[in-house]
Amino acid sequence: MEILQQIDDDVYAAGGNLQINSDINGDLIVTGGTITVNGDIAGDLIAAGGTITIQGNIADDARIAAGTLKISGSIGDDVIAGCSQFILEENATIGGDLAASTNQAYLYGDIAGNVSGNFGNIILGGNVAGELDVDTDKIQTLSDATIQGERITSKETQPGITESDENGYGFMDIVFWLLRYIMLLLTGWIILYLATNSIEDMTFHLTDKPIHKTIAGLLSLLGILMGSIILAVTVVGIPLALILLLIMIFLLYCARIIAGLWLGKKLFGLLGRTTTRWREMAAGIFILLLLGSIPYIGWMVYVVTTLLSTGAIYYLLKEKVRNRPA
Repeated sequence: MEILQQIDDDVYAAGGNLQINSDINGDLIVTGGTITVNGDIAGDLIAAGGTITIQGNIADDARIAAGTLKISGSIGDDVIAGCSQFILEENATIGGDLAASTNQAYLYGDIAGNVSGNFGNIILGGNVAGELDVDTDKIQTLSDATIQGERITSKETQPGITESDENGYGFMDIVFWLLRYIMLLLTGWIILYLATNSIEDMTFHLTDKPIHKTIAGLLSLLGILMGSIILAVTVVGIPLALILLLIMIFLLYCARIIAGLWLGKKLFGLLGRTTTRWREMAAGIFILLLLGSIPYIGWMVYVVTTLLSTGAIYYLLKEKVRNRPA
C-alpha cells in the first residue's frame, strides 16, 4: 500500500508493506510488516510493525512498537518505543524525551530532552541535552558524544525491571500499556472499517437494558468456554474447540472496542464537540485503559464493560437472525 497524495486529516492504515510518501495534516496510525514514512506528519505517529523507518518529519510525538526502528528525520516532541533495535541516524533529531526498551540502541543523532528506559547495549554518538538515566549492560560513548545533564546508568537490576517497576508503575509498565493501546486501536480500526454500521448500532444502544446485556454477555462467554472444553475432550473436536476459543478472544477485543467507542462519544458529547468516529474510538480506548489501570477497581471496569459489550453483540446477532428472511 502506498499513499501518494497529501491528506488533510488523520490517517489509519494497515498492510504488509506501507509506504507513506506524502504529507499528512493530522495523526498517522499504522500497522504492517514494513512501514516507511517519507512524508511529513503534522500530528502524532502511532505505529506497530516489523521494520519501521522514519525519513520524514513528525511534528509531535511518536509512539512505536517494532522489531527494528530507524529514524532519519526529526521528531518534534517525545518518542516512546519498544523494539529490538533502535537507530537514531546522525542528522536525525528528537525534540523531546526518548523513553525506550530495546536490546540495541545506536544514538548518533541529537536528543533535546532526557533519555530513559531499559537498554541492552548503547552506542552514543550524538548530543543528549538532558539526563541519561538508563538501565544498560554496556554503553559506548564516541568522541563526538555529549551529555549535558546528569548521567545515571545501572546494570545491577534484573533485566527489564527498575525500582519503579517493582512498585507497579515503572517504564516497562508504560511500554506494555502503550503496546496494548496500539493493538486495540489498530484492531478497532479494522473492525470499524469492516462493520461500521453494526459497531455504531451496538454503541448507540449499549446502555439499553444494561442488566439484561451484562447477564447475556456472561452467559455467552461461559457458553463458548464450556463448549470449547467439551469439544477438546475428543480428538475430533479439538479443531472446533480452538475455533471457539479464537471466537471468544475476538469477542473480548470487540467488547473493549465497543466500550471504548461509547466512552469516546460520551467524552466529545460532554465537551460539546463533534469529531470523527476514529478520534472517538482513539480517545475512548485510551480512557478505558486508564480506568482499567486503577489499582483495586480497574479489573471491575474491565469485567463490566466486557460483559456489557459482549451482551450487546449477542443482542445484535439475535436481532439479525430474527429478521433474516425465511
